[in-house]
Parts: sequence; structure tokens; C-alpha cells
Amino acid sequence: MDPASSIRMLIHRINLAGPWHVLGCDRATEVAHAVSARVRFPVNWQALFESESTSIEMVRGFHRPTSLDAHDRVYLVFEGLVGNGTIRLNDVQLRTFSAAETSVAVEVTQLLQPFNRTRLKIEPPDELVADTPAGTVAIEIHAGEDGHF
Repeated sequence: MDPASSIRMLIHRINLAGPWHVLGCDRATEVAHAVSARVRFPVNWQALFESESTSIEMVRGFHRPTSLDAHDRVYLVFEGLVGNGTIRLNDVQLRTFSAAETSVAVEVTQLLQPFNRTRLKIEPPDELVADTPAGTVAIEIHAGEDGHF
């Protein structure tokens, strides 16, 4: 048996369905305004981008996963993204993404605090097709060397 085939990483996934607080931001003035009090993932991007002049910022808090050991790795995973944007955790910019990237995973293990706040800011794409897939967000915990959570 090939030793590499016997190695299997254990992944625990926690969906960050919601609630997410949504703010709109007029691109010309950068003035924020409430779009919707709360939404849940998966989201309907068309419903959020009602105006071409509006970008959105989505904010959600979450607690640090419990029982992490020194070898576990924690990732924020964003799937079904649209447009260009930025991902922040606890006011630290993790990365930017482009319209060509529909899925992004960022390791956040060392940035986690007892309570965390994720911010996803998105500039809408030039054209949002009617059947654009809804987005999802999750925390993934990749088990450390011992394979246990």
C-alpha cells in the first residue's frame, strides 16, 4: 500500500450561515448606509446588489473554535464570491480577491481571538447574471499531527 494514500487529513467545517449584518456603500461618496438588517448565507447576490452604484460590506461575529491544539489550522473559506473585494478579520486585512476568484480560503489560526469579527466587502461585478450561484462562508479546522480535534 502506498504510504501517501493512507494519510488523510481530517477537516471539521462550521458554516457561518448568519446572521450577517449588511451595509451598502455608495462608490462615489463612500458613505455607508443600511441595505438590510440581516441576511443568511447562502445569499442571493442579485438581491443585495440592487443598485449599480452600491458596494456592500457584510459583517459577522463568531467565537474561536474550542479544543484547538498547537497543530490544528483554522481557515476562513468563502465560496461563490462575485466581484472584487476584501476580506478582513478583527480589523486585519487578510487579502483582496478579484472577480475571477469565486472561492478563497485564508488561514487565520494565529489571528483568532476569543471573539472574532469577519468583514467581507464586495464591489459588484459589471454584469451579474441571473443564475449566479449563491455564496457560502465557513470555518474549516484542519486537524493537526495527531489527527484529532
